[in-house]
Amino acid sequence: LGYTFPTLVQAKCIPLALRGKDVLVRARTGSGKTVAFALPLIHKVLSAKAAGAVGGSGGSSSSRGKGSSSIGGVILVPTNELSKQVENNVKDLIYYCNDTVSVCNIGDENTTALQQKLRRNPDIIITTPAKLAKALKGKLLDLGIVHTLVIDEADLVLSFGYANYVQEITSAMPKIFQGMLMSATLSPELDKFKKVLL
Repeated sequence: LGYTFPTLVQAKCIPLALRGKDVLVRARTGSGKTVAFALPLIHKVLSAKAAGAVGGSGGSSSSRGKGSSSIGGVILVPTNELSKQVENNVKDLIYYCNDTVSVCNIGDENTTALQQKLRRNPDIIITTPAKLAKALKGKLLDLGIVHTLVIDEADLVLSFGYANYVQEITSAMPKIFQGMLMSATLSPELDKFKKVLL
């Protein structure tokens, strides 16, 4: 992919995220935030599969019942366009392990198409808060074993009025999870998010 050295945000964020720390990152657009959160998330999914803790495509299914979820990470973004962009970046990063780690972008599919997508037990879900909350309400997925929640462009997620959806999502997750808030700006409104996620 042409990466040689980490950007500043990657050099600061990746070691903390790999140690399981919650992180709040302020970095401008184009500074490498996606890699800063995606690499630790992919590493966590691979480690969990190696330890037999998570099922999904290519992983051990002994620890989960038939039809149960294997979702290990959720990435929330403010728009469909950014969702596709993040999906492409993550797929680039899992090129050599895409038979083990699977990614699902929840877009504007109808319920049947979404059920088909989710039947593959994706390890990482990428979507907007509104779409994930809708899938939760329809009981199309289970966030019961999610270990990592990333909110990319958190300032925009707030300005788009997604705060209530984020609360619905976090209430469906385990009490303890790793939170990563990525934002171009840090505003007082983010304090509410910080208290819920970090």
